[in-house]
Amino acid sequence: MSDGIQQTARYAGAPQKYHATVSRAWVELVGYHVAEEPLEGFDAFLDRNPALFDKRLLMRFYQSSTLASPTAKAGWVEPDLTPFPWQQEN
Repeated sequence: MSDGIQQTARYAGAPQKYHATVSRAWVELVGYHVAEEPLEGFDAFLDRNPALFDKRLLMRFYQSSTLASPTAKAGWVEPDLTPFPWQQEN
């Protein structure tokens, strides 16, 4: 999935906009919610999970300085404020 997002950024002429941690975190959050509930179509999914489309969603899990770091941009960084929901279940 990350390769596809990165390729899309390059195609759009903005490869610098690709952010590894943001991309993976969002994909994992979407995957978690899809697995939690039977998929009845995109509109139903959107209605049940509006937080996934909030640009500030990752601020619940990460400090802004962490997401702004070159390390987070280039590769995966674990949340540093609160774990993701599936991490809290373990």
